[in-house]
Amino acid sequence: MQTTVHTRMNRATVLEPLAKSLGIEPRKWKNKKVLVDEIIRVQSLSREERCYNTHDPCTMEPLSNIDSEYYIEWNQHQHRFGADARSIRRMIETNNTLLPWSIDFSTGIQASLDHDSYKSTFDMTQVPHLMDRVYALTAETASVTIETEEMSMNNRFLFGMERILGNTYAYGVLLKNVIQNRSVRNIYKIIAENMYRLLFQLRGDETMQLYFEVYYQYCYVYYTSQAFHILDKNAHLEFLLHTFMQFHALLGEPASNILQLLFIDM
Repeated sequence: MQTTVHTRMNRATVLEPLAKSLGIEPRKWKNKKVLVDEIIRVQSLSREERCYNTHDPCTMEPLSNIDSEYYIEWNQHQHRFGADARSIRRMIETNNTLLPWSIDFSTGIQASLDHDSYKSTFDMTQVPHLMDRVYALTAETASVTIETEEMSMNNRFLFGMERILGNTYAYGVLLKNVIQNRSVRNIYKIIAENMYRLLFQLRGDETMQLYFEVYYQYCYVYYTSQAFHILDKNAHLEFLLHTFMQFHALLGEPASNILQLLFIDM
């Protein structure tokens, strides 16, 4: 009965826009009834099954737990993504417009070689009507603050690193390898190993000896010798941010360039 009712709907004005809203390419389904069946099939999937990501980028809440009043989905880079519209609004208003999962599809090297193309591909503000939908859903919650301590620390860490690095690519790297990582031991291992690799890169460049000494003392030794015992995730992120802020305070812009090397291959 449901299929019969939908089949009577106009394909151009009703079915095709509905299909596109669900991430279905209507042109692949020449027969109207088959298109309707595909729409019904996709509608029956869970949010996690429909979307590339399974959790909100800011709150880490499973998509299935997000209040329907604020839940939003969109298509970008040939994939479908879901999130709490309030999270996307917070990102946009803090000038973090790149798709949080862009690191899964493109490397930092590609981002640095053709930044304009990278930005046009992964900038969420370039997705037609996405911002209109986000602001419509969050019109009454614009002034709502982040509810939990964890969310607050996650955002403070990410935005703090953005200010230090001046590099939006790092947002995706840190989100994937640090914020979404539930094991503090794994976070420590990832950061320490990358610090160690960078240490040898700097050591092998005679023009970087001064920077090598400062990096060795105020980043590598400082973090690896003290952070191992910080097992609370919020406290660990606080200490890591403090480490990088201290390094940046000593060297300024050269510190930003060095830290970009730390994350580019993470």
